[in-house]
Amino acid sequence: MKKKILPLMLWILIPGLVFCFLNSMADRQDNWLKIVDRYATKQEIDAFFIGSSRVLAAIDPDAFIEEIQTETGKCPRVLKVSQGFTTLAEYYCFIRQIAVRWPGILKQCTVFIEAPMGFPSAATWNSAWVAPEFYFYIVPYLSFDVIQWMWHTKLPVSQKVLLTRMWFIKNIPIFAYQSGVRTEMLQGGTFWVLGILKKFAGDNATKAFPWTFDYEKKIAIKYAANDLKMQRPVGSWDRTVLADLVRLIRQHGGQTVFYRMPLSSVQTVIYETPVRRKDREHFCEWARIWGTPVLDNGIQVTDQDFPDSWHLSRSRAAEFSKDVARKFIQTDYFRNTYLEPFKGK
Repeated sequence: MKKKILPLMLWILIPGLVFCFLNSMADRQDNWLKIVDRYATKQEIDAFFIGSSRVLAAIDPDAFIEEIQTETGKCPRVLKVSQGFTTLAEYYCFIRQIAVRWPGILKQCTVFIEAPMGFPSAATWNSAWVAPEFYFYIVPYLSFDVIQWMWHTKLPVSQKVLLTRMWFIKNIPIFAYQSGVRTEMLQGGTFWVLGILKKFAGDNATKAFPWTFDYEKKIAIKYAANDLKMQRPVGSWDRTVLADLVRLIRQHGGQTVFYRMPLSSVQTVIYETPVRRKDREHFCEWARIWGTPVLDNGIQVTDQDFPDSWHLSRSRAAEFSKDVARKFIQTDYFRNTYLEPFKGK
């Protein structure tokens, strides 16, 4: 009898141990909540920079902090929460989660949002909540009420079903993230390899691996062409995800600040059409209604500063971040809000 039970136990025990090991490995995958958790208990976050891979490349938090400390003698605690292939809907869910999990964390906190050429994301709740193949980024920030709310939008049923399924399995990391790992390695593998090469090559990446940038430049040109064909007027900015995000941040005692993100000529053309110029004018009107500052870009750039036509080069990131800090210090909001030392001291 024992001889029969022992093999049976091994058949159960070994797969169980493998499952637990893989699950614990998947759970180590970093997400924005884990980053915030390092500071949240002490309420020591003064500002967030949220947004796409452009934010990831262009914003240097250390340079931003250094400039504010140099100019004011105050040292803010600044977190950069950004990722390529993300949407404002994901950042809304993230901000909502941290406001619930750590009450008071957004009080007197500034959330910086990129506005290329003075035009931030105009997505609505009926737009795609996640980028294709990168839906797993939103998993940690899904909740039951968000899923309920999603089913009342005009999202495609296929995306609603997908996000609902991801919400069900979010607490089992090996299931929630295995699709993400597979996607990043297969469909996102090209960008992953390019990122590794550029990381090691640093500022000499353009010369060391010119073919990698040619690939990304072709994608940037194709993206710009498609955007120009598909452009439609925004309509009402007050019905966008952005408007709800501004209201959410203010509801919890924080403030939103927009800043103009520098762009290459390939991307600039997208925002220089008559449609987008009109949209920018309407956005500026809504920014005044919301009471949200829009910071100008004070640095001069050329296409050489964008090796892949998408992202500001690492060599200009500190300069740009310091410029954002200087513009921020000059706002009435800064002068009226930060009379006392920052939370980060």
